[in-house]
Amino acid sequence: MLEDQIADITFSIESAKTQVGEQYTVKQMEKTKKSLKAKLEKLNDQTRKDDVVTFEQLGVDRLFVDESHYYKNRAKRCA
Repeated sequence: MLEDQIADITFSIESAKTQVGEQYTVKQMEKTKKSLKAKLEKLNDQTRKDDVVTFEQLGVDRLFVDESHYYKNRAKRCA
Protein backbone atom coordinates (compact mmCIF):
# COMPACT_ATOMS: atom_id res chain seq x y z
CA MET A 1 0.00 0.00 0.00
CA LEU A 2 2.81 2.39 0.86
CA GLU A 3 4.59 1.56 -2.40
CA ASP A 4 1.41 2.43 -4.32
CA GLN A 5 1.15 5.74 -2.47
CA ILE A 6 4.79 6.51 -3.23
CA ALA A 7 4.22 5.73 -6.91
CA ASP A 8 1.14 8.00 -6.99
CA ILE A 9 3.02 10.85 -5.34
CA THR A 10 5.96 10.42 -7.72
CA PHE A 11 3.57 10.64 -10.68
CA SER A 12 1.92 13.73 -9.19
CA ILE A 13 5.29 15.39 -8.65
CA GLU A 14 6.29 14.78 -12.26
CA SER A 15 2.98 16.14 -13.58
CA ALA A 16 3.23 19.21 -11.29
CA LYS A 17 6.75 19.89 -12.57
CA THR A 18 5.62 19.76 -16.22
CA GLN A 19 2.70 22.09 -15.55
CA VAL A 20 3.10 25.60 -14.31
CA GLY A 21 2.62 24.67 -10.68
CA GLU A 22 3.62 26.27 -7.46
CA GLN A 23 6.98 25.28 -6.02
CA TYR A 24 5.30 24.82 -2.62
CA THR A 25 3.14 22.01 -3.98
CA VAL A 26 6.13 20.10 -5.35
CA LYS A 27 8.09 20.58 -2.14
CA GLN A 28 5.16 19.36 -0.03
CA MET A 29 4.75 16.27 -2.20
CA GLU A 30 8.48 15.56 -1.98
CA LYS A 31 8.26 15.80 1.81
CA THR A 32 5.31 13.39 1.85
CA LYS A 33 7.17 10.99 -0.43
CA LYS A 34 10.20 11.09 1.84
CA SER A 35 8.12 10.35 4.95
CA LEU A 36 6.36 7.45 3.23
CA LYS A 37 9.70 5.98 2.18
CA ALA A 38 10.92 6.27 5.78
CA LYS A 39 7.81 4.44 7.02
CA LEU A 40 8.34 1.71 4.43
CA GLU A 41 11.99 1.29 5.40
CA LYS A 42 11.01 1.08 9.07
CA LEU A 43 8.40 -1.60 8.34
CA ASN A 44 10.82 -3.61 6.22
CA ASP A 45 13.60 -3.45 8.83
CA GLN A 46 14.27 -7.09 9.71
CA THR A 47 16.82 -6.45 12.47
CA ARG A 48 14.23 -5.81 15.17
CA LYS A 49 11.77 -8.56 14.26
CA ASP A 50 10.95 -11.13 16.91
CA ASP A 51 10.73 -14.85 16.27
CA VAL A 52 7.09 -15.28 17.26
CA VAL A 53 4.00 -16.88 15.78
CA THR A 54 2.71 -14.86 12.83
CA PHE A 55 -0.94 -14.02 12.25
CA GLU A 56 -1.09 -16.49 9.35
CA GLN A 57 0.25 -19.30 11.56
CA LEU A 58 -2.55 -18.77 14.08
CA GLY A 59 -5.13 -20.07 11.61
CA VAL A 60 -7.54 -17.17 12.19
CA ASP A 61 -10.15 -16.88 9.46
CA ARG A 62 -11.94 -13.71 10.59
CA LEU A 63 -11.42 -10.84 12.93
CA PHE A 64 -14.35 -8.82 14.22
CA VAL A 65 -13.97 -5.36 15.72
CA ASP A 66 -16.57 -4.02 18.08
CA GLU A 67 -16.88 -0.23 18.27
CA SER A 68 -15.28 0.09 14.83
CA HIS A 69 -16.08 3.80 14.67
CA TYR A 70 -13.12 4.33 17.02
CA TYR A 71 -10.81 2.99 14.30
CA LYS A 72 -12.09 5.20 11.49
CA ASN A 73 -9.32 7.36 9.98
CA ARG A 74 -6.86 5.97 12.54
CA ALA A 75 -3.88 6.28 10.17
CA LYS A 76 -4.38 10.03 9.82
CA ARG A 77 -4.42 10.60 13.59
CA CYS A 78 -1.36 8.44 14.32
CA ALA A 79 0.90 9.96 11.68
